[in-house]
Amino acid sequence: KMQAAFQKYVDNAVSKTVNLPHMATPEQVKEIYNLAYELGCKGVTIYRDGSKKAQVLNIGSVNKEHSKGDPNLIEDLKLRLDGEFFTVDSEYAGGCPTCGL
Repeated sequence: KMQAAFQKYVDNAVSKTVNLPHMATPEQVKEIYNLAYELGCKGVTIYRDGSKKAQVLNIGSVNKEHSKGDPNLIEDLKLRLDGEFFTVDSEYAGGCPTCGL
């Protein structure tokens, strides 16, 4: 609804990605597309969790101990690409850990 509110004042199309859980139904997908159409959205993309072989971002499991800590704490971001894990954190100030650039 937020996209529809500002998009009518913008000449270019803006696409909103709607992230759905793996168990999303075709009916839910249909409802999202219908709502986007009714609201006048020019673009909408739907991504269902686990629908691709390799997934760049994943929330993983929730660690309740971390969630009770400092809400401003920057958690490590773990990206899984073709079975390899890379960690990006606020402590690393160098270049690419793979090629050194």
